[in-house]
Order: sequence, then structure tokens, then C-alpha cells
Amino acid sequence: MSRISSREKKLLFLIFVLLFIFGNVFALKLWRQEMEIVKTEQQQLALALIEDEALYEERSEWEGKQAWMDSAIQAFPGREAADAELLKIVASSAQGAGVLIDYSELLEPQEENEDRFARAGVSVRASGTLDQLAKWIYSFQEPKDFRSLSNIEFKYDVKNPGMVHCRFQCWEWRKRPAGQAVNEVAINEK
Repeated sequence: MSRISSREKKLLFLIFVLLFIFGNVFALKLWRQEMEIVKTEQQQLALALIEDEALYEERSEWEGKQAWMDSAIQAFPGREAADAELLKIVASSAQGAGVLIDYSELLEPQEENEDRFARAGVSVRASGTLDQLAKWIYSFQEPKDFRSLSNIEFKYDVKNPGMVHCRFQCWEWRKRPAGQAVNEVAINEK
């Protein structure tokens, strides 16, 4: 076997040094990428901690709101009774506001996977002045009543200036009795 010359030793040493340098550069690049990932995760965790602390501080407020909701929302008396009651509320409030109801129709709520609430709905077409209609519609949106309005449309009457026609859907939310389907609830049960 032949011995390695000094030039070959220097070349081998240079190759090992270059491999060592390139290996360190590659390792440093990977380490920086990992550090960026760790910093990003650390920032996300810090933000999540701030959010959790804020939610924890607001916990008593939300528990109070939940207690108010549990005590204020009425039990669902059954589909027919809830629909009849909502129609009665719409008619009496319209009469009190000086609004003429042109047409009203019961709405069948879409089946939802809602365990806690049931709703009754009515579609209404009414006429009156803009001021009367606005006050009347506003009266439906009291938080204590648990009603929502959708598909609201106003249209001025061309033949009768000052008269406005309005169309909307009104939904009233009630507490669903535990373990019972909406259509199985007794009408007179409260």
C-alpha cells in the first residue's frame, strides 16, 4: 500500500473542513426555521393566553346573562299555541300602532339541530305611514321578547302618497322542554 502524500492529506483535510462548514450552514438553516416556528407558536400561545384571561374575567358577566336568559325566556307551549300567540301579538301591536295588517301567514320553521330553543314564525304584510311602521317594527325587537325579524321590505304606495307597504317575517324564540320534540309539547302545558 502506498502512503498518502502531504498534498493528499491537505486535500482530504480541506474536504472534511468544507463538509463540516456546509453541514453547519445546513444545520444552522434548519435551526433558524425551527426557531421561527417556535416563535410563531409562542406568539399564538401568548395571544391565546390573553384571550383566555379576558374570557375568564368576563365569565361572571356571561353567567349572569345566561341566568337572565334562563329566567326570562318562556317555555314553548306547542306549535299551535305558540303560533296563535305570536299572531295575536302581531295583530294587537299593529292595532295599537295604527298599522293595518293586509295579510299574515304562519311560517313553518326549518328543522334545526337546536336542543335548547324552538321558534314560532309569522309572515306579515302591513300598511301605514313610514313612522307608524318603523315604530311598530321597532317594538318587536325588545331583547326581553326574544324575537327576530328577517326579510324586511318597505315599498311606497304610488297611488296613495304617504302610505307605505311593509313585508317581513317575525320569529319568536322559546325554551324547548328537555327531551321533547317541538310538535309533541302539550298545547296547554306551561
